[in-house]
Amino acid sequence: MLLRTWLKRLAILIPTGLSTATISGCTKEERATPGVQESGYVMPFALRQGGEQIDLLVRVRDSDRPYQFNLIFVSHHAWPEEKKNALRRMYQGFAIGDAERTPNPFKLRIRIDSFDEKSDVHIEETISTRKPHYLLEAENKTVTWHGQMLYARKFTPGIYRVRVDNLAAIPQIDFKTLFEFERHSRKY
Repeated sequence: MLLRTWLKRLAILIPTGLSTATISGCTKEERATPGVQESGYVMPFALRQGGEQIDLLVRVRDSDRPYQFNLIFVSHHAWPEEKKNALRRMYQGFAIGDAERTPNPFKLRIRIDSFDEKSDVHIEETISTRKPHYLLEAENKTVTWHGQMLYARKFTPGIYRVRVDNLAAIPQIDFKTLFEFERHSRKY
């Protein structure tokens, strides 16, 4: 069991380390740069213990649409109804049959810094309230992704370093959670 936990942590740390260590100095190239993630990138982000971190580089290709950083809760259709309801309560903030909002269990810090000279961005925000959410259903119809937007804005094209820290342990999360970087599909 200890070996499995260690291997899971290693599986998360290796891509994170590679994404920050393998970037080349050729940021003006339009082709994919090793270690720099493009829109649509998703990675595991466990939140049970507290102190979990993400550190990655992302590429913004255009400035006409905002880019989002989302937390995704993965719900399996085969789960018992009690487990699905528990996830919905956590995600939506309402207990079933109760009009009162439950407290948000998440406390995350997101930091976004420009990595190249194209822009001078430094953002640091602590997220402890629920933001707009949306529902995504997977192609294979066996899981549902419940998305919680952490941060969104229009950026100048370039490469950015994104760091997310889980500031609070959430032991009640016994389901898969993911971090997603995506270009918003709606044009404003």
